[in-house]
Amino acid sequence: MRDPSLVAIIDGVFDREYAVTTREIRMAIARGVRVVGSSSMGALRAAEVHEMIGVGRIYELYRSGSIQRDDEVAIRLDAATGAALTEPLANVRFAVDGLVRAGTLDPQKGARIIETASALHFSERTYPNILHEAGLAHLEDAGQLIAALRSIDLKREDAQTLLERLLELGADPHWDRGYATRERHDEHRDHFESARVSTTAPADAALFVWEFGEPIQWAELVTFLAVTGKLDLHARRVFARARIDEPTDVHPRGGLQLQSVQELFGATMTEWGWNTPEEVHVTLNDLGIGFDDIQAQLQNERLVRKKLHAVATSQPESFMRAMKIDLLMTDLALKREVMRLGALRVLAQAAPEPASPPTDSELQEAKRALLCERSEMAWEGLLDESGMCEADARPIVELIASARRVGVALLETLEQGRSAAGKARAPMTSWPRAPRATGSASRSIADTEAAAIAQKLGRIIGVTRVAQLGELERFGLHVGAAYRASEWSSTIGSGKGESIERAITGALMEELEKYCQERFTPDTAIDTPFCRLEPASAIDPRQCALPFDSSYSATSPIAWSWADDLVAGEPILVPTALVSMRRVRNDVLYSPRRGAKIFSSNGLASGFTITEALVHALCERIERHAMKLAEQAISNPGHLPERSRWPFTYIDLLRCPDSTQRLLDGIRRAGYEARVMDVTGEVGVPTFSARIFRPAALHGLDEKYAAGACTHPNAEVALNGALLEAVQGRITAISGAREDFGIKARSLGRHERPRPLSRGDAYWIRPYVPKKPLTDVRGKVAPSAREDLEFILQRLTAAGFERVLYWDLSRQETSPAHVVRALVPGMEDTNPFHTGLRARTLMVQDLMRRHGW
Repeated sequence: MRDPSLVAIIDGVFDREYAVTTREIRMAIARGVRVVGSSSMGALRAAEVHEMIGVGRIYELYRSGSIQRDDEVAIRLDAATGAALTEPLANVRFAVDGLVRAGTLDPQKGARIIETASALHFSERTYPNILHEAGLAHLEDAGQLIAALRSIDLKREDAQTLLERLLELGADPHWDRGYATRERHDEHRDHFESARVSTTAPADAALFVWEFGEPIQWAELVTFLAVTGKLDLHARRVFARARIDEPTDVHPRGGLQLQSVQELFGATMTEWGWNTPEEVHVTLNDLGIGFDDIQAQLQNERLVRKKLHAVATSQPESFMRAMKIDLLMTDLALKREVMRLGALRVLAQAAPEPASPPTDSELQEAKRALLCERSEMAWEGLLDESGMCEADARPIVELIASARRVGVALLETLEQGRSAAGKARAPMTSWPRAPRATGSASRSIADTEAAAIAQKLGRIIGVTRVAQLGELERFGLHVGAAYRASEWSSTIGSGKGESIERAITGALMEELEKYCQERFTPDTAIDTPFCRLEPASAIDPRQCALPFDSSYSATSPIAWSWADDLVAGEPILVPTALVSMRRVRNDVLYSPRRGAKIFSSNGLASGFTITEALVHALCERIERHAMKLAEQAISNPGHLPERSRWPFTYIDLLRCPDSTQRLLDGIRRAGYEARVMDVTGEVGVPTFSARIFRPAALHGLDEKYAAGACTHPNAEVALNGALLEAVQGRITAISGAREDFGIKARSLGRHERPRPLSRGDAYWIRPYVPKKPLTDVRGKVAPSAREDLEFILQRLTAAGFERVLYWDLSRQETSPAHVVRALVPGMEDTNPFHTGLRARTLMVQDLMRRHGW
């Protein structure tokens, strides 16, 4: 680059805007851009990115770790003029120090000013307010003191120094070294930006919901709608809104005759319970309805049905186009029905091979399933109403029958919580017991010792800065951040807790997990197709959350590595791709549609014993599984909202332990409300989903709501963890450094996978929701991690999961910490290009009931 670009970062915005991130800066420097920083946001980023040049006293304080709080440089601005309305804490510290050194200010009063300013939220730090809260506003020279303090502006001085030295810094020999970066330049690149909707499309074009992966033919969808009783509703709306060019000959297919007027009225008599003519006449007189009016209306209804069925079966283009748009615009019906039909296909294909055609009894059960929600109707009546003959409906009936071979048992497991008997598993007596440290619910060592070890590990793994973010909001809780260059979507580790030690430890240990995963290279034990392996010796890749467009085939050779199975107590072969960040040959996790390998940190965890690390890893797996199922049941259109009962209840936060009440006090003090939903799934390990929000009005939420979730055998720990994660989410959003969005996503508000407000979101802010005490949630309060692990394994096997796998990713240089990766085949996952069998079963739960007596 002949004339390299020079970028100076001084200040920035946050909270409602996304700030410049460390990975963007590293990528720019790797391209030859020279980036320098000072004063505020520039000082923070220069302390976090060693490739930058930092300037000024504030940068030096952050770089040395003398100050760690991001709110030291945060101020409130006038939205119209951009003028500062508050004082940054860094200025207060520097000004007080200068006046004390000059003998102008008494040291004790100076210490009181700094202590008071530190305790105030950054939006309240004006000098008059600081002196008032410090009890110094009554001083005779208070006005002179304020003027003296204001005259010292460290942020301004640092910014001026940067600008004066800018050309010199741009020519510094520092840049001659050249810098590479570990960040992936294609992290947020995909094939979707170039997609453009065409002006028109074939009326019978196939339908595809990208995150579920099964293309559905239009004709098949129409048949499915007809058999499930939904075609009539949508077809009527289509006719009401637009003129449809229907054929002049409107005879139904197959010679099937529609119900006569007498039969239609007979159905009404049955529904009302009229058994005699006298009952008919008396009731109609009482209701003010004439018999001729009924007969005329029923005749009209018969003709309407005849036209609807004829048009629906002949499928003129005008009808198909209008029908698609109606489904698109009606409560996500198009997505829901495509998902439901696709779910049936996947369940049918999951049946054990060789797959035989459904038996007569299975077909009968499928028909009963279709009639389950329409108990007033016989099978012949359903065909009659839908304008079909037996042959028309048979493909859908056969599909449902095949899907029920897998789905019925899965639904019962999901609803009952556990299968009839859990699989026998290996004893855990050889595992370290890892008793809880005093005062800790999840660590085997005390908070202060854990923080000291984590700080040492941070230096080993290349953490450039540890930040305290909790002071950006008034929760009185702590959130830590650890910055390190890496290949992940985010190069920032986060932690949370009631103490700063817990928050910092959590942030550093999260980066340790990623560090060990980046350097883990699994040994390849064998390279062969799955079909050539003994079924008991290897995991079927199809159980491992592959993207829907994975090129995996049982006949394609893939690399296999060993994983340890906690259930059997012996190793088993697993596709190497599942534990390697790098793409391997015939990688089962590679998604052509995404243009990348789908690899996440789900199941990656750390601890100070391997037992502790495994508990954390499995809890994370269970949490993500339960949340995927909960999302399916609440917000996803794959279920039938008009027929499904609300599946979850909330925790009564007025009857919670003292530890929870402390968290809630901080949340309320910051102006937020909290609700926590029990989403414990069939696994039975307590799992909670929390939201903290500020109601903008009676009808909605403002943009400041945040969500959190947590799983732990101890229900109190899980509840507190969910609330803390929601707090962490809100605070990290305020900090503005969202790295899991690309530059375009953050600057334009484009989210890669949008989650708009839905009926599920609306439920969170209802004036009343059903609640239960925390004591109703069954968990286990154990004194050691090993007992927690035994409890988790018992629940997993009882829920029908036959394998619980793990890899030890620990490294010698990071001792005494341990890092593991856990995998439970068959569980739902965070992969946005995958939906598992259990979530799909929930989409069609109305068709998966067992109907025998």
